Amino acid sequence: MEQSLGVLTHYVVPASILLGILILVHELGHFIVAKLAGVRVLKFSLGFGPKIIGKKIGETEYMLSLLPLGGYVKPLGESPDEPVAEEDKPFALNHQSLPKRFAVLAAGSLFNIVFAFLIFACVYMVGTPMLIPKVGQVLEDSPAQKAGLMSGDIIITINGRAIELWDELSDEVSKSKGSELTLQVRRTGEVFTTQLQPQPTVITDIFGDTQTTYKIGIASPGTEDCFVHKR
Repeated sequence: MEQSLGVLTHYVVPASILLGILILVHELGHFIVAKLAGVRVLKFSLGFGPKIIGKKIGETEYMLSLLPLGGYVKPLGESPDEPVAEEDKPFALNHQSLPKRFAVLAAGSLFNIVFAFLIFACVYMVGTPMLIPKVGQVLEDSPAQKAGLMSGDIIITINGRAIELWDELSDEVSKSKGSELTLQVRRTGEVFTTQLQPQPTVITDIFGDTQTTYKIGIASPGTEDCFVHKR
């Protein structure tokens, strides 16, 4: 039960929210360009299948549908052979020029590309907090304890490579495949060198699959002084 709840809260719900945002941006692209091109939009739906709720505003019905696996914008004259009344032809997609039809169809993907660009630009400008390789807890009988590491130590190089972030430390340990590592460590202003050999650890993920990872037996303190702001 707990495993199923974990899958739901950590994977299904976040993925559904993310997918919903991407779908909204995609369909909004079709909708906006269709309006700019003078095409009448009959329906704007997030999701497929039966309608949960909906409201008609102007000529468009806005809906939330049952299956959150997509969405759609339905313009007048969506298919080439759809019959359209003579007076409505100026507002039908299948009676627009080729450039206008192409613009309406391509707008969804274009909006997703622009949206991704804006997200990355904002994240890089604002920055994110990232952990530095500062030792908090040292596990008993671990490679780190045997190598003399203590709480408060900061690992500055591994095998001669400069380490600035905890993720870089984890990558180097993982890539070692258990081979001995040479660490330079800063402790209260002094730097010393030590060697250790990561231990293989077999872990089981939430899907029941096993994999081997490598650990040196340390944990970050997680305190405020362990983070740097990276743009």
